[in-house]
Amino acid sequence: MRQEITELFNEMIAYVRDINIELPERHLSKAFIEMKSPDFGLSTKSLIQWIKRIKKDLRLEIYEFKDVKQDKFESLFKYCPLLNDVFILNKNSIVWNETLTNEEILEIIDYVDINYQITLRVRYREE
Repeated sequence: MRQEITELFNEMIAYVRDINIELPERHLSKAFIEMKSPDFGLSTKSLIQWIKRIKKDLRLEIYEFKDVKQDKFESLFKYCPLLNDVFILNKNSIVWNETLTNEEILEIIDYVDINYQITLRVRYREE
């Protein structure tokens, strides 16, 4: 995996883990500044979680979204053009860029799987 792709996923994973993190002025900082915080966070988290789910089911080659609006992803891809090297944004779906080899895709999937752990938050209410 190219170094800049690794850096991009490091930034995405770091932000998804802690939304209060200060992003380095590299790949995601412009998207973070230009997009509204909930839109940026939701779009970034959706992409990372989709990749995480692929590890369990390799048939999830296409990320079809209904809950996240098209314009949020368009903004993310516009302000972070490196994403276009990894993915192709279509209407209501995202697929892997055809320029990536299967080995590169699997390397990205493994990288996200190892470095991102989905956390669940449980709140107990006293009744």
